[in-house]
Amino acid sequence: MGNSIINLDQLVSMTSVEIAGLTGKEHKHVMRDIRTISEELNGLLKTGPRDSDSPNLDREIDGISEETFTDSRGKKQPLYRLDRKHTFILVAGYSIQLRAKCYDHIQMLEQKVLQLEDQQKRAAIQSANRRGVTWGDYCKTHGLPAQKLMNILKQERKLFMVSPIDGAWSVNPTFAEYFRVIKSTDQRFNPSGINIRFNAKGLEHFSQPEHVLKMQGKVITVHGTDTDKQRHLQNLARLEATQNMQSCNHAQD
Repeated sequence: MGNSIINLDQLVSMTSVEIAGLTGKEHKHVMRDIRTISEELNGLLKTGPRDSDSPNLDREIDGISEETFTDSRGKKQPLYRLDRKHTFILVAGYSIQLRAKCYDHIQMLEQKVLQLEDQQKRAAIQSANRRGVTWGDYCKTHGLPAQKLMNILKQERKLFMVSPIDGAWSVNPTFAEYFRVIKSTDQRFNPSGINIRFNAKGLEHFSQPEHVLKMQGKVITVHGTDTDKQRHLQNLARLEATQNMQSCNHAQD
């Protein structure tokens, strides 16, 4: 949840029809311009004459796709769809006024995407707070072996406490704001009858990359091979490098 990355290049796009409408250019000319940048980005060598009015790209490129639309006469016509990056590349060759129109349109699309993402996050938080997220679902999401990891955590007794009187499991008060033990006598989850549910805060906290890697490390220490351990050390090093880079960027801002 908290560490999801929004790739606007993939989510925000414009069609050649939309670009033609915004800029006042003829659609066939916009399509011609798109074919031109596609050729240049692909580094194609023109070995002979090509049909400049052909709607087909010489070679497909990520971020530019061929689609169709129905015109005012009810006929299907070709169009191109460009992601945000390639829209910007295309309009870079247009006048300042035309670029400004496309930039404003892209910004409007971006705001809609971000608003939708924010609404989805709020809905997910509300859902998690109402129902909670089970241990099994958490482990499945992050590729963790639920039973093996739970056994390790129970042996550590850092997240959990066990009553010396009746043997009932409970949450260590330090983590009480993150999750709760439910149905402590329910044998369906595992032989020891312990199940937990994360609330939204707990799910966000334990889904952070450093915490997921920590959980993976616990399992690898007990059950992993030498190769697993080496790979885990590399993942930790990459995470540390990423966090250091982000800290430097924030400091510069």
